Amino acid sequence: MAEKRVKVGKEFEHVPAVKTGRGWLGLEKGKTASVRFSKTHKKLQLIEKLSNGKERRTLFPVEEYAKANEAARNANRIGEQAGKGFGSLRKEEEAALKIWREFVDERQAAGAAARNLADIMREIVEKEREQEQTPMFSDVAAQFLDYKERRGCWSENVRARHFKQVSLLAKAPAFIAGNGKSKTLSEITPQDAEKAIEQSVSTRRKGTAISDATRSHWQKTVKEIFAWWYGSANVDRPQALQLKNPLRNYEIVSVKNLEEPEIMTVADSRALLADLWKYDRAAVPAVAVQMFCGVRNAEAARVKWKDLRREAAMLYLAKAITKTTQARNVPIPENLAAWLDAFATENGVPAPDSYLIGVPVSDSLPANIQERRRLAFIQHALERAIKRTGISKPENAFRHTAISAMCVLHNEFLAAQWAGHDRKIQGEFYKAAMSKPTAQDYFGIMPPTGDGRAIAFDRSRAGKAAGIDASEQAGESIDPEAGSVPASA
Repeated sequence: MAEKRVKVGKEFEHVPAVKTGRGWLGLEKGKTASVRFSKTHKKLQLIEKLSNGKERRTLFPVEEYAKANEAARNANRIGEQAGKGFGSLRKEEEAALKIWREFVDERQAAGAAARNLADIMREIVEKEREQEQTPMFSDVAAQFLDYKERRGCWSENVRARHFKQVSLLAKAPAFIAGNGKSKTLSEITPQDAEKAIEQSVSTRRKGTAISDATRSHWQKTVKEIFAWWYGSANVDRPQALQLKNPLRNYEIVSVKNLEEPEIMTVADSRALLADLWKYDRAAVPAVAVQMFCGVRNAEAARVKWKDLRREAAMLYLAKAITKTTQARNVPIPENLAAWLDAFATENGVPAPDSYLIGVPVSDSLPANIQERRRLAFIQHALERAIKRTGISKPENAFRHTAISAMCVLHNEFLAAQWAGHDRKIQGEFYKAAMSKPTAQDYFGIMPPTGDGRAIAFDRSRAGKAAGIDASEQAGESIDPEAGSVPASA
């Protein structure tokens, strides 16, 4: 057979077959080769010219060459049809078809059938879409809550607040698409997030403007959900990790208090507490703990009598009680111990597991609802006292006043520890100018007892004063001669 030379110009143009059609023997694009029939070996011989001037000779059985011809003709036909339907093929498309041809040849040489190319491409495309598509916000929010639940990184009250918050966000119109279903994460913009927060907060507090602190809290929740899905939730989906988080640069509002914290005067504090003692005595223990230990409103609603460690003169706030889910101890000053003693003397020693706010609440209600009812009881009692006395009580004034007095009598570091925040927050939000004599007078506010002194909070003595025999009291008693707890604020 005469030798034939050919210049391979495209992927589909290959060495001509010996008799019919165009064959494909895997020549690289732009290479020069010749084909001849070797009578000695009874095979086709392909001779390639290498760049160094040498030749590379490869023998092919005639039968395999015929199969290669058939595959080449099919591939050429596919390429021509694709060219007619889609115009000229792109480089990557030509490369993909070349890979497909090689695969078909291998399967045919092994005597096996190759899968349909269209089916394989359809599977690949669907898989890519699955990797890159983002789910609906409502689904991701539910998965996020489940993730936090499994980690167990929140208290019961914090858990209830998050579930309520996320539930409202998932229903916000700004996160709902035109088809009535939740928007996907990729469809949500920072503007949508702001609208959803406005809509969610207005649902909870109708007619109430959103403070910067509240807005910041909601913004952090939304941003955390997005950051979680685009990060840790996709550790097994590399393609999804490369997707762009639409809220990555979502700015959280800066919460800055440019005004001096407002505090209560000693006279107003004394008058307010005295009024509660006279008309709403059940509110006195919780209010006194807020006034002299500086605990938050919600924390005071979770404190039980057993948390008052009188032998150590400390109020123990467990993780489930605090806002930060970090336990802390707060000293019980002598005047607070006196108020608690006086309350126990007049009303009987409360059970250790009972709350400081002793309003009757059904145990069948969820924990967050029970807490809200206790808070409402204190709030209404304070509103009545303010109306009767005409005293003004600024927001968080009890906490501001107690922490400011602690800073004067001790130091900012200890006061920050007792308050449960860092020193930067201490100076920016809670520290107000107060003289040392004023701070001493504040912690000198005592209950209106007959002899001017408080009775020690002793179970046996308080029980007798309430007409209860000591043998009927549960728990250990404190030495009646020990007196009140020393000042340690």
